[in-house]
Amino acid sequence: MGLLTFTRGEAGLTNGVCKPDELGDVRAAELKDACHVLGVKDMTLWNYPDGGLKSIDESEIIPRIEVFIRNFSPEVVVTYGEDGVTGHPDHITVGGWVTKAFYRLVKENPGAAPKRLYHRISPVKRRALYNRSDLVYRDDYTTIVDGRRFPHARFKAHACHRSQKQITDYTQPKVFEAGLVDYYVRHYPAWCGGPLEADLFGDSHHADETILP
Repeated sequence: MGLLTFTRGEAGLTNGVCKPDELGDVRAAELKDACHVLGVKDMTLWNYPDGGLKSIDESEIIPRIEVFIRNFSPEVVVTYGEDGVTGHPDHITVGGWVTKAFYRLVKENPGAAPKRLYHRISPVKRRALYNRSDLVYRDDYTTIVDGRRFPHARFKAHACHRSQKQITDYTQPKVFEAGLVDYYVRHYPAWCGGPLEADLFGDSHHADETILP
């Protein structure tokens, strides 16, 4: 499992952890620690400007993403959807780039391209629970990954990001439980309906997804 991150997060708030000019290095270290907790063995961190991804020429970055995906050779690619989950401009931009790169690879060589593309979303059912107007809620999800068997991993990974003040209060039991269950839209291959997927490989399905938080 691998992770590609486009910025070092240097434009954010420090949450009192470090000086502003140290934030990029601090967040890179925090991300590395969180990846270690979650078992992400391959972490790639590019150095594009935090908050300024819209200014990057697509003709430069999309071929670079293609090369990265081709070299890493994943079976599944996961990125942000058109709304960036939270509406963050960088998230929206990255989601668009990765999606375009994915389809270019599929068109170029379907046999060698990744088999699946997912967009992560926030489900409508969480609107009242999170009570955050900055989130974009959707109900067209196709896949739900239930990670409630691994609460300690989520807690430890979350704690690694000390410089990032969380808007969502994960100390609330119901909010923390919901944070262990991720919702996705399967973008490729096209969803044709049926029981919702329970993993990102299409190997299992939910008998009743309505019981999930």
